Amino acid sequence: MKPPTIERDHVDSICKPGLGEFTCRYLVMAAGGMACAKHIPAFSEILDRRVAEYSIKARGDNCRGILPAEIAEALRVSDNGS
Repeated sequence: MKPPTIERDHVDSICKPGLGEFTCRYLVMAAGGMACAKHIPAFSEILDRRVAEYSIKARGDNCRGILPAEIAEALRVSDNGS
């Protein structure tokens, strides 16, 4: 599963790149631009561990995250009772 790309306005106002400890820890670079790794355990578990170890500057957990397309679609299907 690949991280979903994020709109530039969201990146600037919510993720806050370049602001050290206030930058969201789940903000990552992907092939399509900036992306959210919060709901992808392979990424989020590593980032959470690095925050706990103080080995990265970005320490924020700034929003509920942006769901990968696969998860968002599964939620739409379950909400529709399908």
